[in-house]
This record gives sequence, structure tokens and C-alpha cells, in this order.
Amino acid sequence: MKVYIANINLISQNPDLYAELLSPRHRARALKYKDNRQKSQFILGRLMAASSGKKYTSYAAYDDIVVVAAASNGRVGIDIADANQDCEIPESRDLRIINLPDAHNKKERIRTRTFMNAIFRLGAFARCRQFMRHGDYVICIASTRFFDMPRLRKFNIEANFPEIKNRI
Repeated sequence: MKVYIANINLISQNPDLYAELLSPRHRARALKYKDNRQKSQFILGRLMAASSGKKYTSYAAYDDIVVVAAASNGRVGIDIADANQDCEIPESRDLRIINLPDAHNKKERIRTRTFMNAIFRLGAFARCRQFMRHGDYVICIASTRFFDMPRLRKFNIEANFPEIKNRI
């Protein structure tokens, strides 16, 4: 399991140039975005997932941060949230099904919300979950397989896509 993190400022000056590195299907989808931030989040997330070389990937974005989880042995889901925000957990029978404790304080509500979103991206029953902290952000990784706590790696676009360096 690998987990990557990057800031969209890596590509926000000219996201259409980086969209050329995507597959034709993803490039067409990226160019439909009107909002430059959302376009940059999508492109960077897809580039990070593609460069991981893993079969199963998931990405999430919050503000200017994009995170990607990648694994070769089982499906993964990931989510990121601001640890300083206050969020409400929707009443749902799904909380009872996945055996989450009642969220009584702000920290538990954020962890529950990020875990619910990671499960949504996973699309399956989570056998393992881990929480990470990066500055003001909480990151949750969920997987169908058990895994050791991954290390958060900074993504370097020029190292993973050297052909783009000559065009910038």
C-alpha cells in the first residue's frame, strides 16, 4: 500500500498541459471541468494514480490537497478532511452496519465522516482502516485487505513524468 499527497499548485498554472498525459477518456473528462481547481484536482489525482503502478487506486481532494491510495492486492478507498472543521454525521443505519461508535466529539465526527467517505470510494466492506494526520488534515484509508500503516509520500510530478519537464 502506498499513499501519496500533493498540492494542486504543482499543475494549477496550466492544467490543460498536464491533461495531455492522461488517457483519452480521462483527458476528455478533465477538459469538461469549468472550475480550474476541480480540473486540477482531477488531473493531479489521475496522474498520481497512474504513476503508482498499482492495480487498485483511490483519490480524494480537499482544498488544494490531493491524496491517492494505491495497492496491488485489494481495493482501497481514501478520504481527506480538514481537522478544524465541524461536521455533522447523517443519521443512517449504515453506521450500525459498519460498527462505528457514536460520534460525540468533533474529532470522532471527522474520523467517522472520513471513514464513511473512504468506504464509499472503496465500494466494499472494509477489513482494515487507518487514519493519518497531515498538518490540519485528517486522512482515512480503508481497504478490503489488511495492511501495515503506510507512510505519506510527497508526489513529485517531474520525477514521475520527465517528458513534461521539457514543455514547461
